[in-house]
Amino acid sequence: QFGTWESVFFRCLPMTLMCLFVLAQRKRSGHAHPPLHSDDIRWLVTRGLVGAVSMACFFHGTLTIPLALSSLFSNSSVFLIGLLGHVFLAERMTASRVVFALLGLAGVALVLGTGLFPENLAHSSQNASPADYLIAFAAGVLSAIAYFSVRKMKSVPSNTIILSLSASGVLLALMSPLAFSPLH
Repeated sequence: QFGTWESVFFRCLPMTLMCLFVLAQRKRSGHAHPPLHSDDIRWLVTRGLVGAVSMACFFHGTLTIPLALSSLFSNSSVFLIGLLGHVFLAERMTASRVVFALLGLAGVALVLGTGLFPENLAHSSQNASPADYLIAFAAGVLSAIAYFSVRKMKSVPSNTIILSLSASGVLLALMSPLAFSPLH
């Protein structure tokens, strides 16, 4: 069984190699993309790092808490993206959209709450701690931030955005023995 960072590494390495191949093909055929602006580079770095850490939190969750809960927390990003767009990009949200986003987050919070109390964990078949539940929940929050950052990079080619995530994942996985001991 792979640990958290090994899973991130083996998920990101093929993506990185494929993206580099596609970018090289485009450059050879004369269809290279124009240089990136400094704002785009900042958002690419943000998207890459936050997305890679989100992936690590998800894999940590799959190793420590039930898979269904880890997936639920990771997919909670859907509710958060709309709220981030409303707050930071002044995107319009209808009242029903706000209500459903808040109801969805309330449901996730209820499930998360069951993992934060030791008396509930005593009935679990896994040796998960409250920190494991919080790390798994962080996957959804960080994933929402990563997806949100894509909205800020409208002029950046999609393969470059994907490369930012995959290359960041490879680099963080290679550095993980030095810095990320809590996420085995």
